[in-house]
Amino acid sequence: MQQYPRNLSFFTAFRTHDALAFIARGMQELAKKQDPKKAIIDITAYATRLSWKIRTRSQSERQDLNQQLNSIYRKRYAEYLADHRMRLLKMPSGESGIIPDHPKLAQESAPYLEDFATYFFPKTTQPNSNAKLKKQLNALLAFIQSIPYNRLQTKGQYRGAGFMTPIQVLRNNMGDCDSKATLLAAILLKAQPKLKTAFVYIPGHAFLAIQLGANGDEQTIHIKQQPWLVLDPTGPAIMPVGKVSQGTLRYIKSHYFKTLPVNQKTVQ
Repeated sequence: MQQYPRNLSFFTAFRTHDALAFIARGMQELAKKQDPKKAIIDITAYATRLSWKIRTRSQSERQDLNQQLNSIYRKRYAEYLADHRMRLLKMPSGESGIIPDHPKLAQESAPYLEDFATYFFPKTTQPNSNAKLKKQLNALLAFIQSIPYNRLQTKGQYRGAGFMTPIQVLRNNMGDCDSKATLLAAILLKAQPKLKTAFVYIPGHAFLAIQLGANGDEQTIHIKQQPWLVLDPTGPAIMPVGKVSQGTLRYIKSHYFKTLPVNQKTVQ
């Protein structure tokens, strides 16, 4: 395995206080630019939110400054999430939360997993059939499923508490569902870069789907009206390509899931 960069060797869970402090600094820059004779902006940080008061005699000035502050809030919030490899996930019900940016983490980790990619998907001059590719995928799935499962989340369902990067999963020989799914996605990106891959989210669980032809008994989900074959590397049960647990299957059958693309623009 190639030398892994330090910034991909750990993951820090979302911290509300740090995010709000980052946003507040951007707002303070706007506040300092104001002529105190015309407008004063007071910004107050609470445990879970920011509040601001605009003191001015001009109603139009108040509205303009409030719009600017809201714009700064949205921009800085998005910037904070991106800088910390996080993103906002919105489920079909409207419920939303902050999760690790699994596609981004997989993309950044992929170049350092060449040894695993070439081991499970040896380079050959012969065209790879679907049957052969599935055999290789099953071997990779079994390897990741055999890594001891550890429910790493400790603070809520969506904030990424305890998430491990692909290198951490390999080094520590442990991982939860989204940590293992990210490892699988990273290896696939390196070994099969043209294979369209997506993360699939249901409440409390994450797995992958790939755009590959399915046999009759293999489970698929539909993304943009196209069938995608499911891959669940969680373990400890050994589940080959197209197999998921009954609990996961119920969400699939009810179409209650969200997908995020790894190497293409498809999203649902």
